[in-house]
Amino acid sequence: MPWRPFSRCLIVAAALAVAGAPGALRAENYATCTARIAKDPRAALAAAEAWTNGGPAAAHCRALALVALGRYAEAATALEALAKTLSDADTFIRVAVRAQAGLAWVNAGKTEPAIADFDAALALDPENADVLIDRAQAHATAGDYWDAIADLDKAVALAPGDGLAHALRASAYRHVNVPELALEEAERAVALAPEDPIAVLARANARADLGDRKGARADWRTVVDLAPGSTAATSARQALAATGG
Repeated sequence: MPWRPFSRCLIVAAALAVAGAPGALRAENYATCTARIAKDPRAALAAAEAWTNGGPAAAHCRALALVALGRYAEAATALEALAKTLSDADTFIRVAVRAQAGLAWVNAGKTEPAIADFDAALALDPENADVLIDRAQAHATAGDYWDAIADLDKAVALAPGDGLAHALRASAYRHVNVPELALEEAERAVALAPEDPIAVLARANARADLGDRKGARADWRTVVDLAPGSTAATSARQALAATGG
């Protein structure tokens, strides 16, 4: 099951930056620190660690810098520690930080603690479709596809227009050998998000499972055209090579 980018759940509300005044200065420092991550994550990490009395804002910037550096387990641990300090923060912030910890664990290859963090986030906000999607992908990574489908069923009910949720449910249906439902879900995904390579890849794979080689190959080529540097395109190229180039 293809993962959506970590960046989709990367940003926490600006309220985190001002948690525990002085708000204006903290927000400015937080914005400066997080903006630095994309350009120089090592410098951002150093700045966050040197930020005296930065509180949750400094801790969050540090964790995001660790993510950018690929130090995912450290980032997950830092985000979990941060979450424990946010008992008085808005629910949105607490959920977002827990979900980010889960995503960091997934990137570290650790699905069990990831699911625990997603569980904690959903305990705070049971109808958060984004977190349900993230937990579904963690279940799928662990090979628990029916659990993934259960989460995606809830996510689709909450956000029926989310093409990614349908694409991921299509992928899950493929893994439990229900190709007809996989194709139905993939068709919905493409209708909702026709330029999303994950959706088009899901339809390509579902078409291939049902013997529609021509349709599958057309979709795989579209995936490569849409996002040539993506993991979806890598999968598409491999499928094209396996079926004759």
